[in-house]
Amino acid sequence: MLLHYRDRLSAVQQRFLHTLGLPLFLFMVVLKALRVSERAEVAGILGALDLFKSEVFLGAAFVALGFGLLRPSLGPAARRLAWVGLSLTGALIAGVEVVAHHFYMTTGSALDASLVRFSLQHFGETWTVVSSEVPLQTLGLLSVALLYFGGGHALLARVLRRVPAAPADAPRVRTLSAGATLVLAMALGALALTPPMAEPYAPFARASILHLTTSALDLADESDIDIVARAPLHQASLKPTGADAPRHVALIVLESTRARSLSVYNPELDTTPFLSQLAEESLVAERAYAVVPHTSKALVATLCGIEPRLTMPITEALPGAIPARCLADLLNEQGFESAFFQAATEHFEGRRQLVANMGYQHFKPVNEMRTRGFEKANYFGYEDDIMLEPGRSWLKGRRGARTFTTFLTLTPHHDYLAPERYGHHDFDPDEELNDYHNTIRYVDHFVANVMAQYKELGLYEDTLFVIVGDHGEGFGEHGRRQHDNVIYEEGLHIPMMLFAPGQPELARRLDTPVSQVDLLPTIAALLGFELHGDYPGFDLREAPTERTLFAHCWYERRCMASIRGDDKYVHHFGSQPDERFDLGTDPLERQSTLRQSTDNDLRVRELRSWRASVNRWHEEHSLSLMEGKILDAMPPLDHPVDLRFGDVARLRGYSISEDELRPGHSVTVTYVFEALKPIPEGWLLFVHGNGPHKTRNLDHVPVRGLYPLHRWQPGEFIVDEHTFHIPRDWRPGDFHLRLGIYHPDHGRLELSGDVPLTDDRRATLFTLPIVR
Repeated sequence: MLLHYRDRLSAVQQRFLHTLGLPLFLFMVVLKALRVSERAEVAGILGALDLFKSEVFLGAAFVALGFGLLRPSLGPAARRLAWVGLSLTGALIAGVEVVAHHFYMTTGSALDASLVRFSLQHFGETWTVVSSEVPLQTLGLLSVALLYFGGGHALLARVLRRVPAAPADAPRVRTLSAGATLVLAMALGALALTPPMAEPYAPFARASILHLTTSALDLADESDIDIVARAPLHQASLKPTGADAPRHVALIVLESTRARSLSVYNPELDTTPFLSQLAEESLVAERAYAVVPHTSKALVATLCGIEPRLTMPITEALPGAIPARCLADLLNEQGFESAFFQAATEHFEGRRQLVANMGYQHFKPVNEMRTRGFEKANYFGYEDDIMLEPGRSWLKGRRGARTFTTFLTLTPHHDYLAPERYGHHDFDPDEELNDYHNTIRYVDHFVANVMAQYKELGLYEDTLFVIVGDHGEGFGEHGRRQHDNVIYEEGLHIPMMLFAPGQPELARRLDTPVSQVDLLPTIAALLGFELHGDYPGFDLREAPTERTLFAHCWYERRCMASIRGDDKYVHHFGSQPDERFDLGTDPLERQSTLRQSTDNDLRVRELRSWRASVNRWHEEHSLSLMEGKILDAMPPLDHPVDLRFGDVARLRGYSISEDELRPGHSVTVTYVFEALKPIPEGWLLFVHGNGPHKTRNLDHVPVRGLYPLHRWQPGEFIVDEHTFHIPRDWRPGDFHLRLGIYHPDHGRLELSGDVPLTDDRRATLFTLPIVR
């Protein structure tokens, strides 16, 4: 006969069980049930048990821990301290559960430590997305969970305190000792961490807090990987061949546009009638692939002809951080004038610096465009037609010049608001997918508008038009949504078309798998240039049929793939079984053929080698950027100063590239710091640009992001080149550059020296006029 638990527990333990232990367990199970229902995949009874095993054991471990810490033998003060600790632990588990639940329901991926770390390091950008995308009900649930489990449950416990406990003469059963209870809690916790038996996607089966913790400890051994050296591309160049070629290039990057959603690739879907007609006269790559399904990374592949660094941080947006000359830079040298327009804000992932690194001479983000009369496309900016007038104005101002113009669209990006400018059509019964297809229809009009503009300006017949997707978009076809972690065809297979009215012989359909990195050598050849430099891509018209293409998820150590002909291998870094698909017979990747293959290990080694080789190449370039920046003697200074930051560092002087500042232009300041004492991790350099009516945050990590303060060694002189942009809308007046060192928890260091100091511990290094 079962004994009543009230006969075995003290009143405090009962209150803990009723108000904290059981509610937390039910909270985790209910959210997991919602995720399971959304995915609608359960492998029988064993599979169902697998999916909830981790939460069951974690809940039991938490309860056992509470029983052990709240034993009657402990004094009141110790029990109160234990109660607070259990409350904070419960709030942490519940908070992570809510965030991870929303992330999975939105993207189909499990939240891990690398994502959390990246989000905290780029909090401003992350908050832009979160504040616009996360629904109020999710924020409300998070608030309620934190309030209840963090302390609100204590109110319920007070109510339960008035409920009579078991009679004093009731029989008591001997319970485990405190030590044994804590050992039991650890054993249950270990069981919660055991791998699932039937569920293939381990992160989905594991409780959110446990996956977050274990992913932080995921230290892969990559010592046995073959590194393939890559040639430097700093000296790459173009040599004219004398061939007749277009004088202009219009490159249109289609945001979040997957091939299967265009009529060009899916005639049953009438989303892009203009592009379908254009395809009849274009070079169409039937099987073009993104390298990384994330815009900033994809731009590097598309416009620079190289694989980006296969990590989440957009290191390519650090000054000088791209280890190759990009297309704009190469064409500028041949007399082209280059411009980059985007319907999105510049204040995301360092887009202005990224575009500058690529060599573009002119950059115009939506921040500098007139928005009146245009609809918002999503949380990043406005509908794409907003770029037409700035583009027309720039082209008109360069009559007679050769031009390279890039338009980065935005409208198809999540959350698919589908502007009403061209109406709204019924393409799909699924509301979200239908909205997405209407955004695709919108960009079809935008491409038509750009070409009409070139006709109006008399440039059309002498222009090479390039239309390419940055990446695709997933809608749950393989359980994943949006794009960053979508390694399947819906995430990687992109549109790619080249059209030149003056070169009708270009028109054809290519069946060979090709990559974004193939565009740079193709465009160079079509413009009449011979490319000198060992870029990884090929002219599309000469791409070998048997080569291997590679792709990598933006999320680190989540997934990557190789494609050789119709054979596609997907590697999941151990989070779930790898997959292999025959794209010829199974283009939608519905059935893995992994078990029928014998060379799976070879394909994995090939992928790991590619990933390591690309990252090593970028790392070596980053190290080269530090050459001449860390000195053991002070270099010559244009403007010597003596500014001390506490007793840890000293600014010895600076140089500046301009005597006056102009809106729309950039300026470079070179600081020379002297390290006096070791600086603990966490202290940061801050720089503020105070204009006549606005302030710009110019914070940066010294030496192009490569040499943070905690790495400075006493006696070193650090040369830090800092380039920043003066916004076009700034009025004439005085510009003050102020700087200091601060810690998020400890505030700003005390300053002293021979430059003006403010009351809030900022040093005014110089004041220059802004003139128009």
